[in-house]
Amino acid sequence: MNEKLPVFIHVLTATLLFGAVLTALILSRAGTGGRHPELFARATFRSLLLVALPSWLLLIIFGIWAQHKEDVPDNERWLKIGASIGTGTVLVLLAAVGAAYAWTKAPRGPWQSRAVMFLTLAYIVALAAALWVMSAKPGAPS
Repeated sequence: MNEKLPVFIHVLTATLLFGAVLTALILSRAGTGGRHPELFARATFRSLLLVALPSWLLLIIFGIWAQHKEDVPDNERWLKIGASIGTGTVLVLLAAVGAAYAWTKAPRGPWQSRAVMFLTLAYIVALAAALWVMSAKPGAPS
């Protein structure tokens, strides 16, 4: 087995997670006050439930595997920050899934699509911060 496989899958699932959440953000914006909001609501919910959540889980699993395979110490600052963002923001992702589900039940509801927009935007900002920390590795020895 390739020794870089865990890192590759970790990065791949991070990309899938970012894409699924960005898709949900775009769909929730497009479905706000437009025609056929029920289609946008279902697509948003499915994007988050079927792509984002499994991607998040695989991201964490393969991140831990890569850390142990590469013998990266637990006290690396960049790793602590990235891992904290990855695991700490799961509640935001779950809240976005919940808001998207509520939107499927009330497609013309006044708050659901806006809640999905806000939560997915916040999650994308957190993912961008994690991406920067994990790639720039501030505080790591050169």
